[in-house]
Amino acid sequence: MLRLFYETKNTLGDTCLVISNSEKIALIKRVAQALEVELPFGSPERYRGLTWRMVKEMSDSGLDIGSHSVSHPILTQVTNSELQRELTESRMKIEVEIGKPAHSFCYPNGQRADLDQRTREAVINAGYQYALVAFPTSASLQDPWAIGRYAGTSNMAVFEKCLYGFTFLGTR
Repeated sequence: MLRLFYETKNTLGDTCLVISNSEKIALIKRVAQALEVELPFGSPERYRGLTWRMVKEMSDSGLDIGSHSVSHPILTQVTNSELQRELTESRMKIEVEIGKPAHSFCYPNGQRADLDQRTREAVINAGYQYALVAFPTSASLQDPWAIGRYAGTSNMAVFEKCLYGFTFLGTR
């Protein structure tokens, strides 16, 4: 069974990106049960996120802190009430913790299939000023509700190509 998990882990992950949040949670529980492992209550130490104190320090140093949802679901796969909750609760929590407005939103997963007109309008109605997607676009700043992101890299040549748009000329 363990071999099956390792052979299919990308398939399982990819499946979780296209099913509803409740289906995803049920699938994770079934896999854990089949593998006879207990799901952790929280993240293992080495995978834990930043503390709110760290986030506030970064914000106070000038970093723009935005929202990314409460539970990281694929927003096109949630109900209207779940969508509203994901957008508003995450934003309110950030604003309470850092003591200033959270103007931006980043779509969970952020691929083209992860946002549609309904999610876009919900982000606008939730009061965000702009939103980010996880794919580069050739006219990124023309749509403030789908600003493209570029993957970071320590390779300066690749970074410069992305920064200056050479990736769209096919020189990458």
